[in-house]
Amino acid sequence: SDVCSSDLGVDSKFPGFKLPEGQLGLIDYILRFQRDGSAPGPVDEILCRVPISSPRQDCTVGLIPAGDYLATDYCAKLNELNWAEVFSDERGVVFFQLFLERIKEELSPEVLVIDSRTGFSEIGGLCTQQLADETVILSSLASESVKMTRHLAKIIRESEIARQLSKEVETKIVVCRVPKPSDEVDKLKAQCCKKFGVDETKLFFLFSCPGLEREEFVAMLDTQKEERSEEHTSELQSHSFISYAVFCLTKKNI
Repeated sequence: SDVCSSDLGVDSKFPGFKLPEGQLGLIDYILRFQRDGSAPGPVDEILCRVPISSPRQDCTVGLIPAGDYLATDYCAKLNELNWAEVFSDERGVVFFQLFLERIKEELSPEVLVIDSRTGFSEIGGLCTQQLADETVILSSLASESVKMTRHLAKIIRESEIARQLSKEVETKIVVCRVPKPSDEVDKLKAQCCKKFGVDETKLFFLFSCPGLEREEFVAMLDTQKEERSEEHTSELQSHSFISYAVFCLTKKNI
């Protein structure tokens, strides 16, 4: 794969992509480890190939889902999962380091994108401080989002976990759903950099798209059309309101 995405938000569904029935996920490997200390199995057993449109014929995307959230036993798996037990000693850290190495060896992706949903939990700390070379935090300009983003960036910057692994995790912030000004973009960026407390090279924008927002609103009201094309639904979801999310990147050349 050129890009591999691992969904570690075990209590949230991965939008825009329907998993094959009976699909295993990372939660199955974690539970095996929790039960008997088993090492992570082959990545290919839980990997899904995601169809994409790209001018590059050789471009591929692989998804490692947290699990099949529609399966009847998924809630039971979530209830069994005990992060305190998983990380009761250093073996929990070693388990995820082994899994990361398996991804590198079996898939050799150019980029590994880890969706951790949030950074304030055991799994969030794992994603943002242990596994990542770089974190990308998506935030709105709401005061609470700004406050939490600044706090998380500080935790990552001062991470004892990263220090013990002899690494420094770079953090970038993407301000989302901001109306694009007709001019003075530089002024807006300077104001946002001050608000988030980051350098200009570490802050980016994902400007709002009024057309897609209107279409999204209409789609939510359209109760007569429950089934929408997978491609269209994915496009709408990708532009849905993002208040606070974290993506962690592991680069091949690092």
